[in-house]
Amino acid sequence: MFRGDESWRPRPEGLAPKERLSEESMSVRTERKQKLLSLEEAVSLIPSGSAVALGGLGLYGAPMGFVREMIRQRIRDLSLILSPGASMQADLLIGAGCVREVQCSYIGFEDLGLAPNFRRVAESGKLRIVDSDEAHVVFGLRAGAAGAPFFPLAEGMAGFDVARVNPNYFPIQDPRTGKTHLCVAAINPDVAVIHVGQCDHYGNARHLGSRFTDLLMAKAAKKKRIVTCDEMIDLSATQKEPHLTSVPGYIVDAVVHLPYGCHPASSPGLYERDEQHLRSYLKRSASEEGFRQYLEEFVLGLSPAQYAEKIGQERLRLLSQRGT
Repeated sequence: MFRGDESWRPRPEGLAPKERLSEESMSVRTERKQKLLSLEEAVSLIPSGSAVALGGLGLYGAPMGFVREMIRQRIRDLSLILSPGASMQADLLIGAGCVREVQCSYIGFEDLGLAPNFRRVAESGKLRIVDSDEAHVVFGLRAGAAGAPFFPLAEGMAGFDVARVNPNYFPIQDPRTGKTHLCVAAINPDVAVIHVGQCDHYGNARHLGSRFTDLLMAKAAKKKRIVTCDEMIDLSATQKEPHLTSVPGYIVDAVVHLPYGCHPASSPGLYERDEQHLRSYLKRSASEEGFRQYLEEFVLGLSPAQYAEKIGQERLRLLSQRGT
C-alpha cells in the first residue's frame, strides 16, 4: 500500500454501503443457541465404546441421574475417566456391566466403606484398571484442556510407584537445562458429563460449592460436553453476575434440567448426601443378586420423576435443609 493511497482510510460510517450488515443479518449472527435437551436425548449422544469423564468428587457433585439413564439405554464398553476420587457414579456403571476400563486413583464410599461392584468386578479380572493418582488425573486433564500432548511435573516428583506401572508417565529431558522431568500424557475423553447447581439455557453453568475437576474435564473433552443441573436460571442472571459462571456456555453442547440429579450423592450448596440410601445400596450390593434387585427397584424402568417419587419428597426436602 502506498502512502498516497487513501483507500485504506476508514469510511465515516465504517463499512462501505454494500458491506454493511442489515439489522436482520446482525440479529442472526448474534443469536444464541439454546442447548436444553431431555435426559434421554442427552444420553443418546454417547455411543457405546466412548471414553467418558464423569465429574464430581467422591459423593459430591456426581451426575447420578445421568448415570442411571446411561444404564437404562444400555450404553456399553465404556472407558471411564474419573476425578481423583470417585464413588457410586462409577460403582453403579461397573456393576451394571457398562464399563470395560477405568482410570482412577480411588473408587469408594469414603467413611461408609469400599465400592462393592468395583471390587467384585476388578477381582474377577473382567475390568481393566489404569492405576492412577491425583497428578495423573489432574495434570493429564490440564494438558488435554490446553491442547498440549503432555504436562511436565515439577522436579522431585519422579520415583513413586504409580509412575512405574502407569504407561502414561514418561521422562523427558529439558532442552534448556538438561534436567530430566517426569511427564504425564494428556487425557482427552470423548465426552465429559458434569453436574452443577445452576445453569442457563445456553450452557453457562454455576457450581454452588467446590468445582472439583469439572472444568478441566469439559475443556479436555474432544466431542461432547454435557451439563446436568438442579436449577435452571435465566440468561439475565448469568449476565448480571458473570463472575459466578464456573463453566462457560461456549464449551457446552447440551444442558439437562435434572432436579436432585446427584442423589443419593450431594449437590454442594443444595442438598446433602442420603446416607440412609447409600448404606442400603452398600448392603444390597454385597452380592450380585442384591445389586440386581437394587437396579430393578431404583434404576431400570424409572424416569427421574418416578425415582424422586420413590425416594419421597419429604426425604428430599430434609436433605435440602441439611445441604444449605
